[in-house]
Amino acid sequence: MSRRAGLAEEIEEYLVSLRVERGLAQNTIEAYERDLRQYREHLGDSEPTPQGVEDFVASLRKSGLADTTMARKLASVRGLHRFLVAEEMRDEDPTALVETPGTGDPLPKALSIDEAVRLVESPDTSKSKGRRDSALLEFLYGTGARVSEATALDLTDVDVHDRIALVTGKGSKQRLVPLGGKAVEAIERWLPDRSEIVTRAQPG
Repeated sequence: MSRRAGLAEEIEEYLVSLRVERGLAQNTIEAYERDLRQYREHLGDSEPTPQGVEDFVASLRKSGLADTTMARKLASVRGLHRFLVAEEMRDEDPTALVETPGTGDPLPKALSIDEAVRLVESPDTSKSKGRRDSALLEFLYGTGARVSEATALDLTDVDVHDRIALVTGKGSKQRLVPLGGKAVEAIERWLPDRSEIVTRAQPG
């Protein structure tokens, strides 16, 4: 069996896992499938390697794609290889050391840089509520999501390791958005507070 055929089968198993175990919407599964098909076609008969992944990202950049689109496609590839390692179908993750394109946090055009910085830095992160607000603000500015989309997120929708989140918008349409470094840091600061709040809320 050729490596290309093997990778195709591995991708199919990953998509089945996303559909069955994570229960993702069909349009989200289709987005993963498109990204991974493009990745497989780029590799051809070559083995997945860190250099191969870097070359894939470089080809996306050369085609003029936005950083957010490239980051989403790379996140799909990361998810595939993490799955393959976890399932012991492959020994190594070739994406482990590949940097995510455009991890900076874009600021809204309606605000000046100084105004935006003051707003994001305004929460008192020495307190739990401030850490929560900081995570929310960094997420909003880093992804461009609506407030209603951010507040509707479940914990399973946010993957700080792959720096990506699954956002559900109007009409229950889902999309993958990349997370910048500052958003990831703020979310990770808030998670222990969230766990403590959930524990206290449990009966008994």
